[in-house]
Amino acid sequence: MIERIARWKVYVDRSRWYFVLIQFLMIVIMFIESKGFELEFWHYPLIIIGVLFLLVVAGYLDRSSGIIEAEQEFYAKLNPFLQEMMRRLK
Repeated sequence: MIERIARWKVYVDRSRWYFVLIQFLMIVIMFIESKGFELEFWHYPLIIIGVLFLLVVAGYLDRSSGIIEAEQEFYAKLNPFLQEMMRRLK
C-alpha cells in the first residue's frame, strides 16, 4: 500500500511541474499585454516557443554548471535507503 501511495505521489509531483509551466506562460503573456502590446493570435505560439527556448537554455546552464549534481548529492545524503546501501557496501 505504501508503494502505491508513493508511486501516485510521484505522478502528482511530476505533473505539477507541467502545470507550473502553463502558469508561467500565462503570466508572461499577461505581462506582455499589461505593457500595452496588442497580441494577435499568431504571437502566442511565438511566445510559447521563446519561453520554452529560454527554459531549455536555463536547464542546460543548470546542468553544465554542476548545480544539479550537487542537488542530487544532497538529496542522496538525506535518503535513508541509499545511506543504508552505502553503509553495507563499506
